[in-house]
Amino acid sequence: MVGNRMIVRGAALLGLILGLSARAEASLITFDLSYSGDSYGNSATGRGTITLDTGSLHNPGHTDYSLTTPFVKAFSLTISGAASGSNGTFDLADYIDNGGSIYLDTGTKALNLSRELIGQSTGNQSYDYFGTFSGAGGFGFTSNGYDSAAPTEAYSYTIVDPSGEQLLLTNFTPIVTSVPEPSTLAGAGMLALCGLAYLRRRSRVD
Repeated sequence: MVGNRMIVRGAALLGLILGLSARAEASLITFDLSYSGDSYGNSATGRGTITLDTGSLHNPGHTDYSLTTPFVKAFSLTISGAASGSNGTFDLADYIDNGGSIYLDTGTKALNLSRELIGQSTGNQSYDYFGTFSGAGGFGFTSNGYDSAAPTEAYSYTIVDPSGEQLLLTNFTPIVTSVPEPSTLAGAGMLALCGLAYLRRRSRVD
């Protein structure tokens, strides 16, 4: 009897852990970022990734990175081809604290975070789409000055390196990762519920 109870308790705990783990994983989405200097007549490029905690993100709305709203969990950007030599790889530490900032504004309409963000509608006007600084929405980051070579926001969707070369955001694409199937989540939840129900019944009998 004790052995059965231990098994059921273990199954209930496992189900709970699996459910919480799957939920936490599902709230994090990593995106590929691409920047190009073509629109500004230079050959500089930027490639990177950003991981967002959708649970802390206002969608629709404006979200600033802060200690109370740490919606960016990881960030990396590599600049290459800059004529000034302002090439290198920069990360989250270059954009938080000491006056630095990162923000994401999805406008007045919720963006579909499971597909490319560039080009999605962010408002009610024809020019309101993610990727144009003349409409609603925006994305940008400001260097905190720790690394003098770190690019910073010129205006929404556009960054500038220390020499003045500007680069436009051209891709904000979700990376497809293995997310637990709904059946897996349902199974884990059912396992936990069955285990808890059994324990309650046993406690009443005892």
